[in-house]
Formats: sequence, structure tokens, C-alpha cells
Amino acid sequence: FFWLGDEACFGLSKTLTEIRDTAQAAVGEFEKVTRIRKNTRQQTEAVAQEAKDLVNRNATRIYDNINVYVEALGSLRGVRGRIIGLKELRYADIALIDELEKDVQEQVESLSQRTVDFLLQDASLAPYEAAASEHEAGIEQVTKVTEAKELEESILKTSGELEMLIDIVGNLKIDDATQRTAIIDGISAIFAELNASRTKLRNKTQELGKTEGIAEFNSQLKLLNQSVVNFLDLCDTPEKTDQYLTKVMVQVEELEGRFAEFDEFVLQLTEKRDEVYNAFENRKVQLVEKRNKRANALAQAADRILGGIKSRVESMDEVEQINGYYAGDLMIDKLRDIVEELTELEDTVKVDDIQSRLKSIREDAVRQLKDRNELQEGGNVIRFGKHRFSINTQNIDLTTVMRDDQMQLHLAGTRFFEPITDEAFNATRPVWDREVVSESDDVYRAEFLAYLIYQAATSAEGASAPGSIPPLEELAALEDEDLLTLVQKFMAPRYSEGYTKGVHDADASRIVRQLAEIGTSIGLLRFPSAARAIASMFWLTRGDNAERALLRAQLVGFGAVRRLFPEAQKQQLYIHRAQSLLKEFVMDHPAFDAALVEQAGSYLFHQLTTDAGGFITSPEASALVEAFETQLTDGAKRTDFDQSLADLDDHPVEKFTLIRDWLGAFLDGDASPAEVDALSEYLDEAAALIFEGRNELGRVLDVSVRRSIEGLIGTHGNIDSGTIELHFNSFMSRLARVTAEDVPRFEQYTELKKRFIDDARDEMRLEEFEPKVLTSFVRNKLIDSVFLPLIGDNLAKQIG
Repeated sequence: FFWLGDEACFGLSKTLTEIRDTAQAAVGEFEKVTRIRKNTRQQTEAVAQEAKDLVNRNATRIYDNINVYVEALGSLRGVRGRIIGLKELRYADIALIDELEKDVQEQVESLSQRTVDFLLQDASLAPYEAAASEHEAGIEQVTKVTEAKELEESILKTSGELEMLIDIVGNLKIDDATQRTAIIDGISAIFAELNASRTKLRNKTQELGKTEGIAEFNSQLKLLNQSVVNFLDLCDTPEKTDQYLTKVMVQVEELEGRFAEFDEFVLQLTEKRDEVYNAFENRKVQLVEKRNKRANALAQAADRILGGIKSRVESMDEVEQINGYYAGDLMIDKLRDIVEELTELEDTVKVDDIQSRLKSIREDAVRQLKDRNELQEGGNVIRFGKHRFSINTQNIDLTTVMRDDQMQLHLAGTRFFEPITDEAFNATRPVWDREVVSESDDVYRAEFLAYLIYQAATSAEGASAPGSIPPLEELAALEDEDLLTLVQKFMAPRYSEGYTKGVHDADASRIVRQLAEIGTSIGLLRFPSAARAIASMFWLTRGDNAERALLRAQLVGFGAVRRLFPEAQKQQLYIHRAQSLLKEFVMDHPAFDAALVEQAGSYLFHQLTTDAGGFITSPEASALVEAFETQLTDGAKRTDFDQSLADLDDHPVEKFTLIRDWLGAFLDGDASPAEVDALSEYLDEAAALIFEGRNELGRVLDVSVRRSIEGLIGTHGNIDSGTIELHFNSFMSRLARVTAEDVPRFEQYTELKKRFIDDARDEMRLEEFEPKVLTSFVRNKLIDSVFLPLIGDNLAKQIG
């Protein structure tokens, strides 16, 4: 009722609640006692039934084997233990339990006495003896650790049964001590045999475990190594490196626990732990260095972009232009992308620096623009009060200029000049007047490009590298459009050589076309005439020289190798051998040019490995010899010529020199200037032909090494009305000298010049003189109306 809790009813609800709680507690306790009693009764009945069944079963058994006695006694002991355990239960029927224990105890005593009587028989322990023998024999058949464990469990079971027998015999009252001793001695003998079997089995288990452990350990170690490799591949951040290192260390700890009984494995795992740790630590260091390197590269890129942004906004004339530039320019977007990448790399210091500098550039540019618009008049004129002053906006920078026939450092916008006295720098004087490495007074830029393409086509590396210049034969077969495209691709990355697209690529493609056509047709005439003359005279004057004979045999033999195996790559060894012999020859006879020894050696190698029948002759040298022989039709001239040579038969090189002098005199006296220019470089080759005494036209390779290339676009001293005269041998010699001498000298010149300028700029600390916006400065009316006019008056008075 709702009014039970009211004070007017004397708080009946409290009293009624207490009565209800007490009643519920009493009912709950009754239910608990009832449940416990029921549980105790059920357990007692179950054990009592088990004891009754066991006693009945033991009464009907046939006891013809000790195992039956042991099993029966073991069952009785177990039941007795459970009966004694019933006494611990609440509300247990102690009288019933004591009765059950008494019945079971009587059964145990009776069966124990019967067991002793049975054990006194001679063959009573035969089953255990057989089991021990079986265990002993089973040890030899064990091949795995799992089989050993099963056998060990069987031995332990037999030992447990024997221990129970000893316990039974020890607790029975046997009047005859000799009987007790005999039984225990018999059991002990079996025990001894079981102990021996157990020891043997333990040793066998250790051997098997070690063998299986080695195989398992090696497999687990391989798995661990593979895991390390896989995890290292997955480590792309320092954080992942720590994560995967923890996983691998857990695997190592598991292996240490599994193979703790093998000391050598534990030692290997300790070494493996250090190895794994070092590998992941090195990987982490690499990733950190890579992250820092990437962050530094991004920061440098941001510096360059910020410099460009600063230059761009400082040149703008309106604030709206600056705001529009910051709103939509690609460089600003690129800078924001860099900031995002640096944020991902967690380099917040660089992020804050870039963002603050970007903001400062904008604010400084706006402030500077306002000052410029309000203070400057007419461009480079600034107004301070009533005075106007001219200002210099030229950047303070250092450069080099030629002054008084000497290279000097010059500070732009000043009268500062300082001569450069470094000897290494002054040694590069021949290239001071060059703007680019690819062009000089002797070499046109397109010629230089064509020469590089030709060299790439004829070199093994250039011909085999993917995407490079094809071999010379394929180059000559290209269509004009394809050849031009190839030249443009080759030219594209060579920014420092200063090529102009549409001019030098078009001219170079025409020159390359002619070089490729000549190079594929002239054969060994690609070597200079004088170099071929040196090789010929060496071959003619050495006669029976043993070294020459050996070289000839080697080169002819290697020529056969090259024809059968075109990929043979050992020809350079033979070329060096020929060059060394020719070098000795030229040193002994100064009449020859030592600079041509290398080309002469290469020519001799190719001549002897391709055509051992005779040395080739150029048509120009053959024509010169024919013209000279025609001049000697006069008998007196022939007699004088033959007589002068006859006196030098024992001095072959001097004889060759005299023949060359005769030919030179012939050109100077009887040939036209055009013929002199065309044939003078063939004097040595023609002299070698006359020295040999034959001029067989069959050896003359009737091809021309001269071409006239028309339609050139560029401008150079070598070009006359869009036409350039190409002489293959002189072109190659001229460009080879340029690439061997002038190019390294020009590269050294540019490197030294840059180093001197950088060192002088640092020494002068020019960055301190660059004008900067004072961020704390704010121009107001006081400054405009009072301070700046005063400054103008003072400055005007100082200037005068």
C-alpha cells in the first residue's frame, strides 16, 4: 500500500521490509542447504555404487596374472581415495562413508594378501620382465623423437605399477622377512632394467633431438632470414623499420625458447640477433638519410623558387598584379606542393621557414612597391623633399672581363678591376675568346656536333647502347627527316654546347650525311695519308726484322679470327703492339710526324688483318706520282733523279726524305696553286709509293674524300655562301685535335673561372651589400614630410 511509508503510519514499510529480507534469507539458506545435501548425497551414492561395482567385479575376476592384481589394487586404491574425499563434503553421512571405506579396505587387504601369495610364485613377475625386455628392444627401433616419447610413457607406466607393488608389499604384514625380501629383490631387478632402458632412451632421445633439431633449426633459420629480407623490403619509413624489427625479434626469442637445450643454437641465435639488429638499424639510417636528403633537396628547390618569386614580384607595378600572381601562378602552387611533401617528411622547421619567407616576400614586395610608386619619379630617379637623385638598380655581382690584354675580375656597377694571376688559369688563354666549347675560329658548331655523332656511330659503345646513335651503315641509310630527328635528339641534352634548333641541327644533319657516306665507302683511306705513309715505310724498311715478322703472323692470324668470330674484342692488344713498334721507328727517324703514330698503328693493324696482299693507295697520291713520272720523261731529269737516289740505297729513310723533297719541288715549280693545296698533304704517301718502286692501279681505292656541302644556314668563317668544303681526313684530324686539346682546356677554363668568382665573392662578402627591405620600418607622414626632406637636403649638400 502506498501509505505504508508515511510517518503517520509509524513507518510500517521499514519493519515490513526487514521481516521480508529475513524471510528471504531464511528461504535462501534453506535452498542452499537443500542443494548441498542433494549434491553430497548424489556424490556419495555415485561413489558407493562405484565401490560396490568394483568389489563385485573383483570378486568374479580370474587372478592368473600379476597385471590383474595390480589393476584391481589400483582401482581399489582410487575408489578408497574418493570415499575418503566424501568426508570433506558438508552434510556428509559419515557412518555410511565409514562403512564403505571399511568394505573397500577389507577388499584391499584380502586382495593384497593374495597378491603377496602370487608374488611368491616363481613366474609371478614374468609380464613385467617381458615388458622390460620389450622396452629394451624398442629403443633400437626408435627413429623419431615422438616415438621416443611414446616409449618413455610406456616405461613410466610400467615403473608406476612396480612402485605400487613395492608399496603393497611394504605395507603388508608378512611374518617371513625372507619372503618380503625376495619379492622386493625381484621387483628391484626389473626396476634396474627399466632404469637402464630409460637412460638409454634418454640418450637416444637427445641424439634424435639434436639431429632433428639441427634440421628444424636450419629450416627455422632460413625462414627467419627470409622474413628479415621481406621485412627490410617493406621498410620504407623509419617507423616501419622499428615495427618490423620488433616482429623479427619476437621470432628470435621464440626460437631461443624452443632450442634452449642446444647451446650451439643459442650462440648462433645470439649472433643472428646482432646481425638482424644491425641490418634494420642500417636500413633505418639509410631511410633517415634518404628522408633528410629529400628534405634538403626540396628545401633547395624551394630556395630557388623563392628567389624567382622575389625577382618576379619586385618587377611588378601594381599591388593587384602581386595578389594575382600569388593567387594563380604555377610556381606558387609548386612551392605549396613542396611544403606538403616536407610536411609528410615531418620536417616542420623547413615548412615554417618556407611559409614565412613566402609571406615575407609578398609583404616586402607590396611595401617596396608603395615606396617606389610614391617616392620614385621617372624610373631611376628618387625624390627626397625638393631634391631629385638618380639611383643605380644594377645588382652588385662579380664577373670577368678582358682588360689590358688580361683577364680581370670586375665588380658590376663599379670601377673595381683585379687581374687574375693564376698560372693554371692563364694557361687556358687560347680559349678565352670562346663563348661555347663547340665553336672556334677553326670549327663551326655544326661540324663539332656532326663529329660527335660520327664518333658515336663508329664506337662499339655508341653503336650498342639502347637509344643511341646507330652504326655507321644504318646512319648513312636514314632518310633526311629521320636523320634530322636523330640529330635533334642527340643535341637536346647538350645545353652547354650552345646549339640553336633549326640552324645547327639542320647543318649538322647535312654534314653527318656526307661523313657517313664517305666513311662507309673509303675503307682504310679514313686514316690520314701521312699516317698510312709511316706504316708503309715501317713495313718496307724493316725488311727481315724478326719483330715485324712476328707482328705480321699475329695480325694475319687475328684477322682470320675476326672473320670467323666478328665479336672478338681483343684487337686493342694487337693495336697497342703495332703502335709501340711504330713509336720506336719514328723515334729513330725524326723525318716522320710522331703525332701520327697512334693512327699509323691502327691503320697497320686493320690493313694486315683485312688485306695482307698490299697497302692501299689514295687516288690523289697515285695522281701525284703519275704527274711526277710524266715530268721525268726528259732523260736528263730521270738520270739526275735516279742517280740521287742510288747514292742512298743503304739509307732507306733518307732516301724516302729525298723523294719527298723532289715531289715538293715538283709541286712548287710546276703545279698550280689549287693543285698544291689539293696534293701537298699526299707528299709522304706518294714518296712511299715511289720508294717502293711500284704504282699498281689495282691497289688504288678510287673514291673521293672530298665533298662540297651546300645549303647550310649557319654563319661561320668555314662557310662561304652557305657552302662548306669537307675533306674527310683533315676534318677528322682537326676535330680530333679540338676534342683532345681545346675541349678539356675550355672545361678547365670555365671551372677555374667559376671557382675564382665564387672565392672572390665570398671574400668580399657581397651578400652584405645587397639592399634589403627593413621589415620593422613603416613609412608615415612624419617620415614623408619631415625626415625624408631633411635627408634630401643633407645628401644634396654632401653631393654638392
